[in-house]
Amino acid sequence: MRPASVKMFERLYCASLALSAINTALGYDATMAQLKADPAIAAMGMANAGFFLGTLALVYAVALLLWFLTARRASNIARWILTLLTALGALSVALSSGKVASAQSLATLLGTALQIGAIVCLFRRDARAWFAGDSAGAGPAAIE
Repeated sequence: MRPASVKMFERLYCASLALSAINTALGYDATMAQLKADPAIAAMGMANAGFFLGTLALVYAVALLLWFLTARRASNIARWILTLLTALGALSVALSSGKVASAQSLATLLGTALQIGAIVCLFRRDARAWFAGDSAGAGPAAIE
Protein backbone atom coordinates (compact mmCIF):
# COMPACT_ATOMS: atom_id res chain seq x y z
CA MET A 1 0.00 0.00 0.00
CA ARG A 2 1.09 3.54 -0.68
CA PRO A 3 1.92 5.70 2.33
CA ALA A 4 -0.21 8.67 3.36
CA SER A 5 2.47 11.13 2.23
CA VAL A 6 2.44 9.75 -1.30
CA LYS A 7 -1.34 9.98 -1.40
CA MET A 8 -1.12 13.60 -0.22
CA PHE A 9 1.52 14.26 -2.91
CA GLU A 10 -0.91 12.92 -5.46
CA ARG A 11 -3.74 15.19 -4.32
CA LEU A 12 -1.60 18.32 -4.18
CA TYR A 13 0.18 17.66 -7.47
CA CYS A 14 -3.05 16.90 -9.34
CA ALA A 15 -4.64 20.03 -7.84
CA SER A 16 -1.69 22.08 -9.10
CA LEU A 17 -2.04 20.56 -12.58
CA ALA A 18 -5.78 21.29 -12.64
CA LEU A 19 -5.19 24.87 -11.51
CA SER A 20 -2.49 25.26 -14.15
CA ALA A 21 -4.82 23.97 -16.88
CA ILE A 22 -7.59 26.37 -15.81
CA ASN A 23 -5.12 29.25 -15.59
CA THR A 24 -3.77 28.45 -19.05
CA ALA A 25 -7.25 28.25 -20.55
CA LEU A 26 -8.26 31.57 -19.01
CA GLY A 27 -5.11 33.27 -20.29
CA TYR A 28 -5.13 31.64 -23.73
CA ASP A 29 -6.03 34.78 -25.70
CA ALA A 30 -3.46 36.94 -23.89
CA THR A 31 -0.77 34.29 -24.39
CA MET A 32 -1.51 33.96 -28.09
CA ALA A 33 -1.44 37.75 -28.51
CA GLN A 34 1.91 37.89 -26.72
CA LEU A 35 3.34 35.11 -28.91
CA LYS A 36 2.13 36.81 -32.10
CA ALA A 37 3.60 40.13 -30.98
CA ASP A 38 7.09 38.65 -30.68
CA PRO A 39 8.67 38.80 -34.16
CA ALA A 40 11.21 36.06 -33.44
CA ILE A 41 8.53 33.58 -32.36
CA ALA A 42 6.24 34.55 -35.22
CA ALA A 43 9.09 34.16 -37.74
CA MET A 44 9.70 30.58 -36.57
CA GLY A 45 6.01 29.77 -37.00
CA MET A 46 5.50 29.04 -33.31
CA ALA A 47 2.80 31.69 -32.80
CA ASN A 48 -0.05 29.60 -34.15
CA ALA A 49 -2.69 27.87 -32.05
CA GLY A 50 -1.76 24.38 -33.23
CA PHE A 51 1.83 24.68 -32.11
CA PHE A 52 0.82 26.20 -28.76
CA LEU A 53 -1.81 23.52 -28.05
CA GLY A 54 0.56 20.75 -29.15
CA THR A 55 3.21 22.08 -26.80
CA LEU A 56 0.68 22.23 -23.96
CA ALA A 57 -0.41 18.66 -24.64
CA LEU A 58 3.21 17.51 -24.50
CA VAL A 59 3.88 19.41 -21.26
CA TYR A 60 0.81 17.98 -19.55
CA ALA A 61 1.58 14.48 -20.86
CA VAL A 62 5.07 14.65 -19.34
CA ALA A 63 3.63 16.01 -16.07
CA LEU A 64 1.13 13.14 -15.90
CA LEU A 65 3.82 10.59 -16.74
CA LEU A 66 6.01 11.93 -13.93
CA TRP A 67 3.01 11.82 -11.56
CA PHE A 68 2.31 8.20 -12.52
CA LEU A 69 5.91 7.08 -12.19
CA THR A 70 6.28 8.84 -8.86
CA ALA A 71 2.96 8.11 -7.15
CA ARG A 72 2.19 4.70 -8.60
CA ARG A 73 5.56 3.14 -9.46
CA ALA A 74 7.76 4.62 -6.69
CA SER A 75 10.35 5.85 -9.19
CA ASN A 76 13.15 7.73 -7.45
CA ILE A 77 14.28 9.13 -10.79
CA ALA A 78 10.83 10.61 -11.46
CA ARG A 79 10.73 11.96 -7.89
CA TRP A 80 14.01 13.81 -8.39
CA ILE A 81 13.02 15.08 -11.85
CA LEU A 82 9.81 16.48 -10.34
CA THR A 83 11.83 18.04 -7.53
CA LEU A 84 14.19 19.70 -9.99
CA LEU A 85 11.38 20.94 -12.25
CA THR A 86 9.46 22.31 -9.26
CA ALA A 87 12.57 24.12 -8.00
CA LEU A 88 13.14 25.65 -11.45
CA GLY A 89 9.48 26.65 -11.68
CA ALA A 90 9.54 28.22 -8.22
CA LEU A 91 12.69 30.13 -9.14
CA SER A 92 11.02 31.37 -12.33
CA VAL A 93 7.95 32.50 -10.40
CA ALA A 94 10.13 34.22 -7.80
CA LEU A 95 12.10 36.08 -10.49
CA SER A 96 8.92 37.26 -12.20
CA SER A 97 7.16 38.29 -8.99
CA GLY A 98 7.79 41.98 -9.68
CA LYS A 99 4.93 42.02 -12.20
CA VAL A 100 1.53 43.47 -11.42
CA ALA A 101 -0.60 41.10 -9.35
CA SER A 102 -3.53 39.70 -11.28
CA ALA A 103 -5.83 36.73 -10.90
CA GLN A 104 -3.56 34.76 -13.21
CA SER A 105 -0.39 35.59 -11.29
CA LEU A 106 -2.11 34.73 -8.00
CA ALA A 107 -3.24 31.41 -9.47
CA THR A 108 0.35 30.78 -10.59
CA LEU A 109 1.60 31.48 -7.06
CA LEU A 110 -1.02 29.15 -5.61
CA GLY A 111 -0.14 26.43 -8.12
CA THR A 112 3.54 26.78 -7.28
CA ALA A 113 2.75 26.53 -3.57
CA LEU A 114 0.72 23.36 -4.23
CA GLN A 115 3.63 21.86 -6.17
CA ILE A 116 6.12 22.69 -3.43
CA GLY A 117 3.79 21.14 -0.86
CA ALA A 118 3.47 18.05 -3.04
CA ILE A 119 7.24 17.69 -3.34
CA VAL A 120 7.70 18.10 0.41
CA CYS A 121 5.37 15.11 0.88
CA LEU A 122 7.72 12.95 -1.19
CA PHE A 123 10.52 13.46 1.32
CA ARG A 124 8.62 12.59 4.51
CA ARG A 125 9.77 9.51 6.38
CA ASP A 126 6.98 7.20 5.19
CA ALA A 127 7.46 8.25 1.56
CA ARG A 128 11.26 7.86 1.73
CA ALA A 129 10.82 4.34 3.08
CA TRP A 130 8.32 3.54 0.31
CA PHE A 131 10.68 4.82 -2.40
CA ALA A 132 13.44 2.71 -0.84
CA GLY A 133 11.18 -0.35 -1.13
CA ASP A 134 10.74 -0.66 2.64
CA SER A 135 7.03 -0.25 3.31
CA ALA A 136 7.44 -2.05 6.64
CA GLY A 137 9.89 0.59 7.83
CA ALA A 138 7.38 3.37 7.28
CA GLY A 139 5.38 2.44 10.37
CA PRO A 140 1.78 1.24 10.57
CA ALA A 141 0.31 4.70 11.16
CA ALA A 142 1.88 6.11 8.02
CA ILE A 143 0.53 3.55 5.57
CA GLU A 144 -3.15 3.43 4.67
